[in-house]
Amino acid sequence: MRRNTVCVLLYFISGCIVLGAPIVTAQSSINNPDEQPCVIPFLMEYQLMAIEVTIKGVTGYLCIDTGTDGLVIRDTYFKKGSVSDVFSGSNGGHCAVGHTFATVQFLCHSKDFRNARVMNLDHLMPYQGLPILGLVGWDAFATFELQLDFRNSVIRLGKLGKSRNEIGSTNHFGPPIKTLAFRFKGRIPYIEASIGEETLHLMLDTGASVNVLREPLQKRLASHSSFVRMIKLRSWGKASEVPLSDVSGVMLDDMQLESMKTVWYDMSKLNRDLEGPEMDGVLGQEFMRQYLVTMNFASREVSIYPYENAIVNPLVQQESAKQDD
Repeated sequence: MRRNTVCVLLYFISGCIVLGAPIVTAQSSINNPDEQPCVIPFLMEYQLMAIEVTIKGVTGYLCIDTGTDGLVIRDTYFKKGSVSDVFSGSNGGHCAVGHTFATVQFLCHSKDFRNARVMNLDHLMPYQGLPILGLVGWDAFATFELQLDFRNSVIRLGKLGKSRNEIGSTNHFGPPIKTLAFRFKGRIPYIEASIGEETLHLMLDTGASVNVLREPLQKRLASHSSFVRMIKLRSWGKASEVPLSDVSGVMLDDMQLESMKTVWYDMSKLNRDLEGPEMDGVLGQEFMRQYLVTMNFASREVSIYPYENAIVNPLVQQESAKQDD
């Protein structure tokens, strides 16, 4: 029986955002790292965090997107197998989606995806560069504490304690500035925030190069917003223009964030298609470049640390050493 899978895939000329990706049932086979966190360098490709992996004997890169779960791989590299889904984009475009079993070998562990989706991603990644094999969601790291370090271009995987909800070994930076609980909209993690009198539900998405707020909030938050320019947005090959603004006054509990680049966007389709409370927007890389952000999916907590004393990307260290020589 063919099912209809709805997903919002938006490509900005200045960046990329992936929201509400298909839900994938997966099981994991983990080789636990040492007590010290495993440090995995990433490169930025299509404004996404790309880490080196091997899938079915093919070595390339997967883009990490915490705004989705599961594994989506490209039909450029892998056979679609049985085709039973239809993928619908935010502008009404659609394509067939195949399914396959795939094991992803990361630097520190491996994970089996019993129902990996195979589809054409050329609309999202149209140019030649790194061999990008696809996208992988937060659940690839659900048995670890995942720390995102955009300044040093690494992720860190910390081993969780026996209770599965202890803070792992990524915590080498003293106590966090703030620890917040997160919940899920469908399978997308989100936290509660506020701007002025507005209480907001904001998704945590590494795939968003800028933040997002839904369009109806633009007038209500006018005193916190300063228009920057119009930027081009492409969804399934269809380009449109959306306003980009500097938005200030975002509060996480009693912690105020710096001003961040934000796109105003129609999120009604996403809110209709996913179960849970209405989402007001996305905290993406604009937020994650301000702080070290650590996500513990066992305890459903996000902790925020300053960038002081962060471990440097080994590739950056090597390059610096070459330049010094």
